[in-house]
Amino acid sequence: MRIDLFLWYSRIFKSRTIASNSCKKGHVKLNDKSIKPSYEVFIGSVFTVKKNQILNKYEILDLPTSRVGAKILNLYLFSITADVMDGLMIFAGKGDKGVATATAEEEDDHSTYGLKYTMGAITAGYQHSEIDDGTAGSTAGDTETDAFGVAFAINENL
Repeated sequence: MRIDLFLWYSRIFKSRTIASNSCKKGHVKLNDKSIKPSYEVFIGSVFTVKKNQILNKYEILDLPTSRVGAKILNLYLFSITADVMDGLMIFAGKGDKGVATATAEEEDDHSTYGLKYTMGAITAGYQHSEIDDGTAGSTAGDTETDAFGVAFAINENL
């Protein structure tokens, strides 16, 4: 089966013309080599597609006879793109704000810690920050903040 036809059948591109043009521009590669729209693919072929500045890697599981519905796409195509964004990230930091003086009590110190978890299109996070105003024995000017957030990525594949 031609690669441009497979790309359209498997809903990677909205039309066969767009799939063909992407091949011509070098956005579709097999073994790191650009392929023509007429390139024949087979079951087990692994190829990459650059679309919207994102590089996706796929393996062909079966060859469809017509354009397939989104619900059964996983019978024909397997995405082996490594999503480096998925997972848990924990961070912490400490720093000095302002100029160091003779005594440590007169410095403005700040610290922050938090975590972020990403799974697919959803990212949730928490961050805590503290700023010490530097006045010895006083907490009147100290600042503490907590931030929570959830983000959803929306794309054409959802």
